[in-house]
Amino acid sequence: MASLTDIEYRIDQLDGGTFQRFCDAYLYLKGYKNQYSLGMHTGTNKTAKGNPDTYFKDENNKYIFVMYTTQKSSFEKKLLEDIEKCFNVEGISTDDISKIIFCHTNERVSVGLDKKVADICRKKGIELSLIGIDELTNDVHFNYPILAKEFLGLSIDTGQIMSLNRFICDNDKVEISAPLETKFCLREKELKKAKALLEERNILIISGLSGVGKTRFSLKLCEELKKEENAKVLCIRSNGLNLYDDITCLFRKNEKYILFLDDINEFKDFKAILDFLVKKDIDFKMIATVRNYAFENMKKIINEFFRFNLLKLDLFKSEEIEKIINENYEIKNCTCIDMIIDISKGNARLAMLLAKIVKDDKKTKSINSIDELYSCYYSKQIDFLHEKETLLVSLGIVSFIECIKLNCLDKLDDVFKVANIEKEQFRKDMDTLYELELVNIFDGKIVKIIDQAFGDYLIKYIFIDKKIISFKDMIKIYFFIDTERTIYICNTIMNVFADKELETFVKNEIINIWNEIKSDRDKFKIFFKSFYIIRPIETLVLLNEEIEKMSVEKYDVSCIKFKDNENLDTINDYIISILAGFKDTKNLSEAVDLLFKYYKKKPRIFKDFYIVCTRYWGIDHTSDRNNYYSIKIVIEKLNDFIRNNFQDNNVFLFIKIAEYYLKLGFSSTELYQKRKIRIWNISLPCTNLIIGLRESLWENLYKVYARDKFRIDIENILMKYSYDLRSMNEDLIKNDMQHFIEIFNYFDVNNIYHCIIAERIKNISESVNINYLKQLNPFLESKQAQIFFTFRCNDINTIEMDWEEKQKYFKQKISKLIKDYSYEDYVYLMKFLKRCSDESKKNKNIVQIQLGVQYFFEILDEKSDMYIKIVELYIKYNTPYNIFPVNILLNLFRLSSVEKVKELLTMCEYDQKNTWLWYYYMEIPEEYITLKLKDEFLGFISEIPNKDNSYLNRLLINLKKYKKVDKDIFVKFTNIILKNTKKYPYLWDMYFIPTFYNLETLNWIQEYDSNISLLEDIYLNCIERQNIDYEGKLFTELVEKDESFLYRFLDSIPERFKQHWEYISPLSAILKKDDFIEKFNEVFVYLCDKSSILNSKAYIIKELLDEESIEKQDACINEIIKKYNMDMKKICFLFESIVELAYKRRVKFISNFIRLNKNFNDFKKIQLHSKILSGWGSFIPKIQERIEFLKEIDKLFSGIDYLKHKQYIETQIRNCENHIKNEQYDEFLYGI
Repeated sequence: MASLTDIEYRIDQLDGGTFQRFCDAYLYLKGYKNQYSLGMHTGTNKTAKGNPDTYFKDENNKYIFVMYTTQKSSFEKKLLEDIEKCFNVEGISTDDISKIIFCHTNERVSVGLDKKVADICRKKGIELSLIGIDELTNDVHFNYPILAKEFLGLSIDTGQIMSLNRFICDNDKVEISAPLETKFCLREKELKKAKALLEERNILIISGLSGVGKTRFSLKLCEELKKEENAKVLCIRSNGLNLYDDITCLFRKNEKYILFLDDINEFKDFKAILDFLVKKDIDFKMIATVRNYAFENMKKIINEFFRFNLLKLDLFKSEEIEKIINENYEIKNCTCIDMIIDISKGNARLAMLLAKIVKDDKKTKSINSIDELYSCYYSKQIDFLHEKETLLVSLGIVSFIECIKLNCLDKLDDVFKVANIEKEQFRKDMDTLYELELVNIFDGKIVKIIDQAFGDYLIKYIFIDKKIISFKDMIKIYFFIDTERTIYICNTIMNVFADKELETFVKNEIINIWNEIKSDRDKFKIFFKSFYIIRPIETLVLLNEEIEKMSVEKYDVSCIKFKDNENLDTINDYIISILAGFKDTKNLSEAVDLLFKYYKKKPRIFKDFYIVCTRYWGIDHTSDRNNYYSIKIVIEKLNDFIRNNFQDNNVFLFIKIAEYYLKLGFSSTELYQKRKIRIWNISLPCTNLIIGLRESLWENLYKVYARDKFRIDIENILMKYSYDLRSMNEDLIKNDMQHFIEIFNYFDVNNIYHCIIAERIKNISESVNINYLKQLNPFLESKQAQIFFTFRCNDINTIEMDWEEKQKYFKQKISKLIKDYSYEDYVYLMKFLKRCSDESKKNKNIVQIQLGVQYFFEILDEKSDMYIKIVELYIKYNTPYNIFPVNILLNLFRLSSVEKVKELLTMCEYDQKNTWLWYYYMEIPEEYITLKLKDEFLGFISEIPNKDNSYLNRLLINLKKYKKVDKDIFVKFTNIILKNTKKYPYLWDMYFIPTFYNLETLNWIQEYDSNISLLEDIYLNCIERQNIDYEGKLFTELVEKDESFLYRFLDSIPERFKQHWEYISPLSAILKKDDFIEKFNEVFVYLCDKSSILNSKAYIIKELLDEESIEKQDACINEIIKKYNMDMKKICFLFESIVELAYKRRVKFISNFIRLNKNFNDFKKIQLHSKILSGWGSFIPKIQERIEFLKEIDKLFSGIDYLKHKQYIETQIRNCENHIKNEQYDEFLYGI
């Protein structure tokens, strides 16, 4: 190996260009990244004029200038000139420079010269670093031997020990290696833990599956420890040569070292290295990575010399892989991201390699496909498995099936036969593969491949590339064992490896199976449903034959209603579900023809036809990739379908599908990473294709509209057009509008809906700077349009106003509108309001103008001469929009006599008559109340109001004014209502519940003093419907008045398994008294006595306890245990009630119980846990908590009196442990 003298001599012999290249590499290894070399011609060793020769930027964005020289004569002059040049770089002030580095080969630099140049730099605030030949020689020998090999032609060591930067650099040169010069993310918690473990012991072993990121994690740990501990980092990777000699000459006294050993299982003399470290007094920390399968062997070796800590790294989750590739490669294409995640299956190394391929358009030189990447990545494993072929076959079977139950291998007899392997050999191979950590075996029962990405590759390698097992025979057998898994295998092979030859092979094998089983009708039907798209023409022929056999059913599809936000995703019909799969295929045209043919036969399943044309064949995030191929075919076929046949059912289907395709914005969702949903928002481009397709739809809609049927459906399309203009294509809107504006030729200015549509279109046209006022003005300026838009109280000018300002603004507009109205104008107004009100009930697109009508009557307050006549008109025209009548009635009482008001209200029949009369009796001035009026009112109450035409919130507060003629008015009123509540239960909601919500407005006890039981009946009926007594105030008063009411209340509580909070609040109120424990005991005993197995009311006790402090809870529970420890019905009821309390508290209660009652049979009856486990994720932590609880109980039992108790609890613990095993089994089996 080369000596220091050899190195120094070779450096001194370097020419100027090579010396500059050498120093650039040297500084890079020292940690100076982002290098810019000005003093070299690119791709040569020739120097160029540049000042400085090289520069870097530091972490503060300041410059570090570097100058190089091999000049020996006049060195001082050269040094001073070069430093001066650094001060005078054009466009850069000395404030922008943090450091100057000067590398040279001069043998001697005097102390005086060193101080002189350092002082010059210091005065300008710049640090100077002179690096001479001695420092270069030592650094190359001890730290950067790679430079000796690369630039000096010398070999210093075996090349296995490197600096941190060189380790990364060497790794990243290898194209098949996952890059290490990447952003570190997602392992921050593990990093913190690793540092803590290294504080405990100076050796840390990092283990984990291949690809989890052990090396990248270790390098980050080294990097941070280097800064934190000012230590020297040595990275060591075996190349098969002995390492001992390299190690022994590296270490220096009084230096601190961080040693990183990558894949220690590959080191030949690892034991000798550990022996050396033990014997020498070296200050070091070691971080070593090891494969899982080799850990046990390495553990034994390390334990001979040192104690160590272990940190295991798990595979990354899908979202973590996504973050890693985004952070490092900025890949934004969702399809590429999903592909990488799907292929890598948590393997970070594989994910990074795939991302590297995706990012580099030219790909890497040695990797030309995903297939070659797999081949290189898994070559070692494949070579090893080939040494014993049954291992390869067995692992291939596991990869194909995914999970195999070892106790059910008989079900796979046909699989083993196809694979030509015996069951016993397969079992032996599983043990070997488990030792090699290629498969996991759970509890000796289930086997599963560990690296799923490797499993995907093995399927291709074994079944297709090498044909070790027949792919066709395996598909044919296993499809009928696990259809879903078999389809997944076929899709995975074609999607992951994306090779035309491979796709053809898979399809041909499926076709061969198709032909072989076609004669078996039952098997073929199942196979056909899964693989129909492989034989598209034959599939369409079979479906056509089936459709032709069908008779035509008569059905009017226009009766089908589409609800807002209706979930239209699922196709239920077998034929349509198959046709749906033809999207973007070359046979889609025939599939669409067949669909419309089928529609004529079975119109009843209209929604399935609609779903396939919109949801399955419609616009999604992939449409533009195929130049809207499917959309073009569907729309062209749809136009042909309607053009040739204007039959009503066909027209209705056309309108509904056209409405979908004439939208400007679309959304689609896709499931990715198995359990996540991505939502896409799509705007259509304005291309000739899209314009032409939309024009054809508008033209046919125009023709349909001219036929005078389904007009409202087409009007609704115009009304809903382009609701969100922010992300829409203006050119597309302009093109659309010139077509659908023609439909206004058929519109009627006297149709308010047409006027509303005209306003909508005007707003859209203005937003895209086109003018259609000539066509729209007749609708916008009509008398009824002016009324509607004014009464609508919706104006962009009010956006910034507060509520009072808005009211004032809209009232002024209405006032201006009616300023010069005559009686005839008011007649016209009321007729119009009635028409609008009636039409708005049928058409939700005609907005309510109720607020405007309310403002209108408020404005009329001052027009007393016309007021009564206008109210009369309003009633005559059925009180349009049914505004709240109280203010109108108060004005009428002010302007007219009560008798005249009554005559006005009863002059004709109208929907709101009962409501107006109710408020007449409620708002009539008190001085007019007489016995006669009271009797008249009670007679009126006997008339049951129509639920649909009446206000439900009728407060009883104004009944008080009738007490002056009848002190029992509340009781009499209530008795009349209660007679009818059974037949008309909505009367509770109309009269009592609204009043109960305003409890403070009445003194209920006083009003019902003569018949408290009647008030109790009302209370119980109302609380059954809603929580009307949040604070329990009235309930407390009722119990104080009548103690038996507490028991009536408890009896009324419904059965369990429902949350009835309305009963808890009142009960909690009476328990807040000073006699809390006594009252709680009373409620507890009563509920316990009333409970049964089918109707337990223990949940009420639980909720009552939850309302109180822990101190009160404990006091109540302990009191019941003390009082009733021998009454097992009550004790069981208690423990059922407290089963969800923290287990440490329950242990205390059990301790109290068994101290007072030692009977084992009694103890066995109490409920220790909830009867069901519920929640998200794994149940194992919950079961483990139960075990901890049981173990705490077990500690309570001491002495022979409790032997059976102890035995029982130990049995319970074993049951829980078995439950955990079953859960682990399921989680392993289903990949939870």
